[in-house]
Amino acid sequence: MKVMIQICNVRSQIDGKKIITPFDMEVDDIADSNVKLEWWEWTTKPYDAVPVARIWEELFACHRSDSSMFEDAGMAIDDWEEEGPKISFTIHDEPSITIKNEEETNSRRLDFILIMQCTEERIYAAACRQEIEVDEIKKEVKKIEFLTSGFVCMPSDDIENIRGKMQEDTVLDQIIEEYERLKMEAILTV
Repeated sequence: MKVMIQICNVRSQIDGKKIITPFDMEVDDIADSNVKLEWWEWTTKPYDAVPVARIWEELFACHRSDSSMFEDAGMAIDDWEEEGPKISFTIHDEPSITIKNEEETNSRRLDFILIMQCTEERIYAAACRQEIEVDEIKKEVKKIEFLTSGFVCMPSDDIENIRGKMQEDTVLDQIIEEYERLKMEAILTV
């Protein structure tokens, strides 16, 4: 059976003054009683789900039952005992900003750390970053970028280390470096 946990369908869209970088998190894996999902976000420009800039918020725990974005994942985790041993779901997110003619900045950096624990030994983490840079004088988009490390299987000690470093600006870099190291190892062993 193919194990799949991935970030996919990433794209950028501009709809008038609205800038969107939709993406999906897809999970299709064998799981045990330790199934757990964490969806962390951090931003330079607050919005409804993350009301304070530069503070990590765990959105799945806070909005699991009141957000349609997490509905499929929440039901899959809740129903896992009846359907087990496999867990499958997709989370579709559309992080966006709307350019406004106000004095506050329209540019934003939005970071994600996604952690999916399928078993005690298999815990996956991914780092994503959306950067939208706006020319504040012309009120036009200068740059849209969505970066992702993809999912990396990490030992629980490393995951705990990531959680402990959430307030540091380098936590995404740690996941991305591990992803790049594993990619290089795979290339060299082929």
